[in-house]
Amino acid sequence: ATDPDQGGRGVVKYSIVRTSDRRRQFCIDHEGTVAVQRSLDRENTPKHEVKILAVDEGVPPKTATATLTVIVQDINDNAPKLLEDYRPVLLEHVPPRRIVEITATDEDEMSKNNGPPFTFKMDSKADDIIRASFKVEHNKNKVNQILVAGPGQLLLGLTILYQESSSF
Repeated sequence: ATDPDQGGRGVVKYSIVRTSDRRRQFCIDHEGTVAVQRSLDRENTPKHEVKILAVDEGVPPKTATATLTVIVQDINDNAPKLLEDYRPVLLEHVPPRRIVEITATDEDEMSKNNGPPFTFKMDSKADDIIRASFKVEHNKNKVNQILVAGPGQLLLGLTILYQESSSF
């Protein structure tokens, strides 16, 4: 802000109207530069409207306000979450068939390639007998379907089929 008053009355002091920034995520210096002082999270608050107050040192003091709008861009900071704990029970000697479909969600913005569709695969650390006995089938119509195959490994849009084996 500028103030054409002379004799020290044109000095401008800046502040943030705290009711517009209750979490105190922003700060402003004596030159009017606004900075982020706490981490922003798009999933909690995708847009911030911070009111800036400029006050001169005249008598009486004159004020001006401006609104700074901050749009928070999404990053891939959320892992998919399973909607429930899946524990299918399988009977032995049953022909191959679908045994489970698992659904998950992700809070990240899909348009930024941060959410579904997810990459999925069989866990490379799984025993050979498991890898040979189960098949992952991709279901393009269910882009939000996932299965956890191992620690941290996500499988998406799939149907698990099992095959008969005498050594489970």
